[in-house]
Amino acid sequence: MLDRAGVLRASDVPAWEVLCLTYNSIRLAEEEIAKHGLLIPGARGEELVKNPAVSILNQARQQFRLQCQTFGLDPHSRERLGLAVDQGEPDPMEGLLSGLD
Repeated sequence: MLDRAGVLRASDVPAWEVLCLTYNSIRLAEEEIAKHGLLIPGARGEELVKNPAVSILNQARQQFRLQCQTFGLDPHSRERLGLAVDQGEPDPMEGLLSGLD
């Protein structure tokens, strides 16, 4: 889809790969949080501390949003890149990105 729109070129593949790896980091952090919770036992085991995966998740989400803008994967950047979707057509990226907010 990005190739057809003229947004993605061969030279963009490394940046696209980083976006995909960032998305994978989001998924892994979410799985870690789901498995162990937001709070985990501290080093001494007496107190609960924030699961480090929460910070990883937040940073990865911020990076993902910025990377998505590069490829026109949000409404504002799509418009900036001249890739606005016709209002009558469903946005094909909405399904992919809807679970990331």
